[in-house]
Amino acid sequence: MDKLVRFNDVALATGRSISWVLVGLMTFIVLYQVFFRYVLNDAPSWSEAAARALMVWMTFLVAPSAYRWGAYVSIDTLTHSLRGRARYILSLAINISALILIVVLLWLSLDFVDRGLNRRAQGLPAEFIGIPIKSAWIRAAMPVGFFLMITVSIELIVKDLVRLRRPESADEEEDARPDFMLMD
Repeated sequence: MDKLVRFNDVALATGRSISWVLVGLMTFIVLYQVFFRYVLNDAPSWSEAAARALMVWMTFLVAPSAYRWGAYVSIDTLTHSLRGRARYILSLAINISALILIVVLLWLSLDFVDRGLNRRAQGLPAEFIGIPIKSAWIRAAMPVGFFLMITVSIELIVKDLVRLRRPESADEEEDARPDFMLMD
């Protein structure tokens, strides 16, 4: 379990750091596009597609962290009204359901990437520094993000199983922390 937690710590921190760089690049490209379109009246053809590709990668690199922290929009009234074992049984069921869904999405995304190997990325130049730009390069963000979400799901499931063995101590632990600190 400790190795999985350490792997997730490093992988997710790396993903967030890369995402910050992608946000900076995306912002630069959008400003570049605005300048060329409205000041020089000559918009580059590739800038929108490049910003969109960076946004896709940024999203899938940050999504596992959001899942781990519980930062997705959710209706948690039922979860918060439960105590002890009931709370962790519900959490375990939700995390197992999420894991099943994410595994299916990973499987489907691999096919999506495979189909992108034979397609040029629309809106981008055919090559960049002699390297062909295929749709697969952009689509590869999906399996990367889903794989990391699977590792997070496994971590959350194991934590729920541990909490099921000791629900009283877990409740005391959570009651002592403010809500913003409950992001495991």
